[in-house]
Amino acid sequence: MSDGYEFNDHENSQFSTLASSMKFVGLVFIIMGGVNLISILSGNIPGVITGVIFIAIGIWTRKAGNSMAEIVDTEGHDISHLMNAITNLGKLYNLQKWLVIILLVISTVTFVLNVIR
Repeated sequence: MSDGYEFNDHENSQFSTLASSMKFVGLVFIIMGGVNLISILSGNIPGVITGVIFIAIGIWTRKAGNSMAEIVDTEGHDISHLMNAITNLGKLYNLQKWLVIILLVISTVTFVLNVIR
């Protein structure tokens, strides 16, 4: 069953460029995450946590990029592919939102503890 909408050639070109960049950046994050996971061998637990976060970011970025590429590569399902991309980007930004909140809390607590000493 078709979505009933097809993006035009100019729009597809923009999606293609974006998809390519997203897939590249996602792959780099996955590789960096893998390298960080290897740091467990030296007992670097924070490196492992960073590795897991990087891999999650990489996977969601690549999935969104793949959905963007599907907009260009297929016909009849542009909107559903776009929605898949948005879903994965939503996961990515939700993770980043919580990481920022956690870092702000840690920074605030650290600041307050240093001020009251």
